[in-house]
Amino acid sequence: MALLFSGGLFARQQDFADLDLRLASDEFSLLLQGDLSFHFSKAALEALANGLPLAVDTEVIIKPANKWYWQQSLASFRYKLEIQYHALSQQYLVKGIDHTYPRAFLTQSAALAALGRIKELALVELSSLDPDEQYEVSIRSVLDSESLPVPLRPLTYLSDEWRLRSGWKRLHWPENN
Repeated sequence: MALLFSGGLFARQQDFADLDLRLASDEFSLLLQGDLSFHFSKAALEALANGLPLAVDTEVIIKPANKWYWQQSLASFRYKLEIQYHALSQQYLVKGIDHTYPRAFLTQSAALAALGRIKELALVELSSLDPDEQYEVSIRSVLDSESLPVPLRPLTYLSDEWRLRSGWKRLHWPENN
């Protein structure tokens, strides 16, 4: 029974986000570009439509590709993406990583599409990377249950509808090594 439950949970975690991402560079930095397409559960979308803000915590880890798991990474950071329905204006407000102020959308689908759009997120300076080394950039997204109101948090620990997590997306830099 435990194996069946854990298999169902694992399937839910893999379905939370499609990470269609790629690495690029400019003159100074290694850049992340692409889309994080989130698949919120029915319960989360209903809460969003009722004005509950939802935050997604995205973790990025950069390390040399040949390092062991327990060895220190070159860089590691997290950033939050937020979406909220504002009942008074009847708009969805989205605060992404490349915008200081929230952007407004008339429909939930437009707001969700914009939530994870990444144009050029600078990850690390190219000068800190060894040109003869290949690097692995790992990315995953999780619904941030700690940002929800305190009375709702216990439900997030018990319900699959609120335990939303993507699998790790691994990208390599440079790609041709």
